[in-house]
Amino acid sequence: MKTLKSSSLALFAALGLWLTSCTAGFEQLNTNPTQVTDIDPLLMFSNMQLRTAGDNFEQQTYNYTAISCVVQHLSPKTAEFGPEMYRGMPNAQWEWWYAGRGVIGQPGVVKFATDIVERAKKNPNDVNILSAARIWKVFVFHRITDLFGDVPYFEAGRGFYDRNFTPKYDTQEAIYRDMLKELKEAVAAFDNTKRTLTINDGVYRGDLTRWRRFGNSLRLRLAMRLSKVDPATAKREAEEAIAAGVMQSNADMAWIDQANGARIQQSNTWQTLNQFDDYRLSELFVSTLDSTNDPRLRIINEAPRPNRGLPNGITSAQRQALNSNTLARVGPHLASPNRDSPTIFITYAEVELLMAEAKWRGWTTPRTAREHYEAGIRAGMTQYSICPNNPPIPADSSIVRYIAQPRIAYNESNALEQIILQKWICTFLDGLEPYAEWRRTGFPRLRTLNPAGNVTGGLVPRRAQYPQSEQIFNTANEAEARGRVNANEYGIFLARVWWDRP
Repeated sequence: MKTLKSSSLALFAALGLWLTSCTAGFEQLNTNPTQVTDIDPLLMFSNMQLRTAGDNFEQQTYNYTAISCVVQHLSPKTAEFGPEMYRGMPNAQWEWWYAGRGVIGQPGVVKFATDIVERAKKNPNDVNILSAARIWKVFVFHRITDLFGDVPYFEAGRGFYDRNFTPKYDTQEAIYRDMLKELKEAVAAFDNTKRTLTINDGVYRGDLTRWRRFGNSLRLRLAMRLSKVDPATAKREAEEAIAAGVMQSNADMAWIDQANGARIQQSNTWQTLNQFDDYRLSELFVSTLDSTNDPRLRIINEAPRPNRGLPNGITSAQRQALNSNTLARVGPHLASPNRDSPTIFITYAEVELLMAEAKWRGWTTPRTAREHYEAGIRAGMTQYSICPNNPPIPADSSIVRYIAQPRIAYNESNALEQIILQKWICTFLDGLEPYAEWRRTGFPRLRTLNPAGNVTGGLVPRRAQYPQSEQIFNTANEAEARGRVNANEYGIFLARVWWDRP
């Protein structure tokens, strides 16, 4: 027995040595040397920006098909989109932002932004990447919440980190207050001694001065949203943003150059608007510009089409009676067949017009309301110099004549309407921004939309409904958020978001 026991101990000892030798380096042997386990957040940045610009079946299609028709920049040639499409189109928009879709099957923009922020936090030398990503994340979320109201925010995009795939819906008030905080902190954290974004930044090429101005300008935009619901905070945030330094010229505009390359690089404006041939310029938009001899119409309208647009909100029979082939449509400068038209996120013109409104409200700005207003018009006239196909940029003499017209010259008695009208013009094709401003101010004065069977009773919708996918996959949280909405017989469409006050 003693001999057997000794032999057994020797056998187990030998077996142990053999197992140890076999498992030594086990992790190295079972790790794929070609598989990425971590990624430099800088390498993800330009992709996030391009995804924000959108592709034609998601963000851009929704922007043009629904929102740009609602604000009457465009009018559909074959069917009354806009309010009619409000039932189904939010699904594509929501999934583009949150879940991700498209030919290349990448995650949503929220996931990109959240991931860059989390990765950049790990390295103090990446503080500039972190700050820019925080600003961009705010840009993404302010679009989402302005359209839907209460949405997943604090828990959104973090499923990879915390395995929470059913994020709760935060109130728009909480979201806005955090976004303003994020912008203030992110701008202050930029450090010229740390690594910058360089060519991986498709908007500013790592220019931290212009990133600071972009962050402050976005903060000014968000502050103005609160002008009715919380005027004290709006004033404080706007004045602080202006003092910290907003955009100074068209050189500071936030836009991305989209080349005729791979699909993710291309602008799909031409395909969405002209190749599919489903849209014309809105009659209201064209007549507004034409009646004031606005030289921008030569850039926007496809020559040699006449300056006559397609009315919004007419019946199918009325639409069919019109010869749409003779009506104005977006020209090659803003919808280039080479798919190289830029996507503009914030213009310097808008910033000057925001300051004009701020001064009109009695807030502190560098110049008079009139001076800001006229500077905004000038910037809006010349901002299309970034577009392809040699756009006919108005000469200074043309701009002077335009501003001198009685209907255009600054008038304190109807200044707000004048300011918002110019913002409506200079944000052409960025439907989400004039849609927010129309809800906040009631301007411009849109035409009545009342085709047969309109889902809103002929009224312009004030928000989008949550997509069906949320009712299926995030049932409890979506139901709670929907329960906070003061819906009426037309459902959620006419319920106001938090900052939208009569």
